[in-house]
Amino acid sequence: MSYFLRSCLLLLSSTLLLGGCSNIPLQETATEATLQTTFSLKTELEYAPPPEIETTIQEGQFSSLNPPQKVQEEPGNIWARIPKGYTLLPTLEKQKIEKELQFYLKYRKRYFRRISKNAKPWLHHIVEAIEKRGMPLELALLPAVESAYNPMAYSPYKAAGVWQFIPSTGKVFGLRQNKWYDGRRDVTAATEAALDYLQELHQRLGGNWLHAMAAYNCGEGCLRRAIKKNRKAGKPTDFWSLDLPKETRKYVPRIMALSTIIADPEKYDVTTLKPIENRPYFTKIAVEEQIDLELTAKLTGLSKQEFIRLNPGYKRWVTAPEGKHSLVIPMQHAKGFQQKFSLQKVKPKTNKSKRIHFAGNKTKTKTRTKRKRSRTYTIAKGDNLWTIARKHKATVSALRKANGLSKKARLRPGKKLIIPGKSVKLASRSKTQRKSKKRVVNKTAKHRLHIIKSGETLGHIARRYQISVNALCRLNRIGKKTTLRVGKALKVPRTPLSASL
Repeated sequence: MSYFLRSCLLLLSSTLLLGGCSNIPLQETATEATLQTTFSLKTELEYAPPPEIETTIQEGQFSSLNPPQKVQEEPGNIWARIPKGYTLLPTLEKQKIEKELQFYLKYRKRYFRRISKNAKPWLHHIVEAIEKRGMPLELALLPAVESAYNPMAYSPYKAAGVWQFIPSTGKVFGLRQNKWYDGRRDVTAATEAALDYLQELHQRLGGNWLHAMAAYNCGEGCLRRAIKKNRKAGKPTDFWSLDLPKETRKYVPRIMALSTIIADPEKYDVTTLKPIENRPYFTKIAVEEQIDLELTAKLTGLSKQEFIRLNPGYKRWVTAPEGKHSLVIPMQHAKGFQQKFSLQKVKPKTNKSKRIHFAGNKTKTKTRTKRKRSRTYTIAKGDNLWTIARKHKATVSALRKANGLSKKARLRPGKKLIIPGKSVKLASRSKTQRKSKKRVVNKTAKHRLHIIKSGETLGHIARRYQISVNALCRLNRIGKKTTLRVGKALKVPRTPLSASL
């Protein structure tokens, strides 16, 4: 019995000992794993760059360039957020911008209403981009001076878009420009390019933001020449002391004046600066295949005008056949659009697409040239090309060209010279105007035109204009059995004005 008890006790103690030993390594392993996990997480958070987002759409798939994230947004008005990031205005003497301040206040009702409307989709994006780079938020108002936040703004110097890039500078900073697309008008792409440019200017010009803004307007070379000139003359080289072009001298003060008004609109009685929500207005969808933008606009639930207002970089109603593209879609429409896009094909049937015409943009009128008939002049004794040209209101070079004369050619009395006719510029007519021109009746002409309609015959037209069929055929040099084609014109004699076309 005692043997049995001893055996049981021995077995029990062995079991407890083994169990205790087995727990020790398990606990150490768990602690090591926990420390390793904690370190790896800390390392990833502190040192690893954010992963790039794959953004492709192929065969109905979609993805977002900036997927929704839980960001702690400050509620309220984005205009009120901008002054909190000012770094230039607090150090500025207000009397230096008083003139430009009065300029904005003179037109405040109309101007601030316009920039509020134009900036609504874009201002939050611009402010976020500037803040991420640690740049002064006065720069968020630079597009207000450049273009009033209008992506379709176009200057006489061929600068385009919200940030007003000229073609050459746009290409330097990666903005594609072709018959399908103009990156200068793409607000998101142009914003990144503009901030790159401003940062580069700031770095090159000794860390002076006023110099950087001035160089953005007149060019780096222009600003460096002004600085060099002042240094040579022993004068200060701050912005206010430089001899710069008139436009640039106004440009920087206007940005500062606008910043002053935005900081306290009530003080300056600006009531038309409408609030803009301090949250993202849109999301970007990336596409890797050619798509029909008219069909895409329908899927978004937006009108064509609103869709193009948000995607002003596209110049045609289809995207380019190759390369990546992106679409700007309002946040509230993005989810529905993605669901519809994944179910419906929006590939264009052809690459040939009509150009996009923007409402409200004035189209330049093309001109055509009409040359009057040339005439001849008999050379008299004592004449020379200069006197003949002056007499006939022509130029010497035009006379030489019309008569094939060299500079050393001699004029012989009795010979004839061709006097070229003057070129007169006429506004070219549109297709509709050219068609309507055919229907215009010249009251002094013997004949007028009749446009053949469906179902009409020679007999019907002859009776209408009180003429015989034979006379109608002779007038138009056609036979009685000639087939009449709808839309073609026939000559008919003039009739009383009561007769309709």
